[in-house]
Amino acid sequence: MSVTPHPSARAALFSASRDLLVLAVLADGKTHAYGLSQKMAQVAGFSLPPGTLYPMLVRLEKEGLIRAKVTNPGKGRASRREVELTEAGRLALRKQAAEWHAYLARLQGVVLPAVRVVATQSAERGAGLAGGGAVF
Repeated sequence: MSVTPHPSARAALFSASRDLLVLAVLADGKTHAYGLSQKMAQVAGFSLPPGTLYPMLVRLEKEGLIRAKVTNPGKGRASRREVELTEAGRLALRKQAAEWHAYLARLQGVVLPAVRVVATQSAERGAGLAGGGAVF
């Protein structure tokens, strides 16, 4: 049986991690917005649509976390906006990553023991039928 997270829970988790994910992807160096979106899809399995990503980049620039520069790649090609982390962005990345790590550790401290209890209870209930189930 597969359990699908409630859409609002998934959206809340995604929303809470967007800035951190963008800052983390930019830690590899400057890139243009489309490249950023592609890299996010590659490393995280999802990307932000342009209508979400571009306003977010504008906000992060206003907050001083990223720097944007318009580049002209050559004759007949559209200009691109390259973005990169500022020193404040690097500091924000370290701080947000530490907060995220601490939150996940606390969450695992609650969720994993609960999963073990449920798995054990399921195994005990099913032991007389088909031989039980896996426990972490």
